[in-house]
Amino acid sequence: MVRSVLASGTKLVIDGSFYREIGPLLARSDELVRGPEHLLAKESSGSGQTLLDFGCGTGAYRKACERYGFRWTGLNYAEGMAASAHDAARGVNDIIFYDGVRIPAEDGAFDVVFSMQVFEHLTDIPRTFSEISRVLKPGGAIVGSVSQLEQMHDFSTFNFTPYGLKVASQAAGLELEKVYPRFDGLTFLLRRLLIVTRGTNQNSLAGELQPDNAVMREIERYGARIGADEMRINLMKLMFSSHFAFIVRKPGP
Repeated sequence: MVRSVLASGTKLVIDGSFYREIGPLLARSDELVRGPEHLLAKESSGSGQTLLDFGCGTGAYRKACERYGFRWTGLNYAEGMAASAHDAARGVNDIIFYDGVRIPAEDGAFDVVFSMQVFEHLTDIPRTFSEISRVLKPGGAIVGSVSQLEQMHDFSTFNFTPYGLKVASQAAGLELEKVYPRFDGLTFLLRRLLIVTRGTNQNSLAGELQPDNAVMREIERYGARIGADEMRINLMKLMFSSHFAFIVRKPGP
């Protein structure tokens, strides 16, 4: 379907604000990562750094964080968790629970905050970003991924756009530093349709949830055919991504 639409195309129209505000922050093709957790390598000094896994669930990414040398602390909002996940997380060491308002940590307690598909579940974006900024050290980073074109799922409230993340970050004294498109929204939504109607995550599209899947390759070929530059091609990828990864920075001293 995507191939047939692109076959008759002749242009690549990008909204001016999208190009101006996000284009300079967009990762180049050779910077793209397989998953948001791999961005932690950019922030790691090797050992001893503190990391807050914001909305960690049952700690699925703990090993990945520790592999890069971070001292891991998990954080969950109990009221925003499915009952089974909440019960499982209660039995994991180094996971703390909070009231969804104030993070129980001192100012500047963490070098990095990791957030894997959590921001779309926030109920108070300004307050949460302000709290994350408070507990983050100057020069530290928020690293992770957030939904853009994902349908309703457990306790989801707001999908983000890259510009929306930039605005929310700026309001909290933070700076959106880099944006990375992930897999495309069309494939993601069709996969979820199969999950809803089959009752299992295992289906023919599961392997396509990659940043270089068939749809993204079609976009690359289309951009090359019409002579678009790398930024415009990657902006097109980002425009149709179901999720995007990011690095947000707290300005240093």
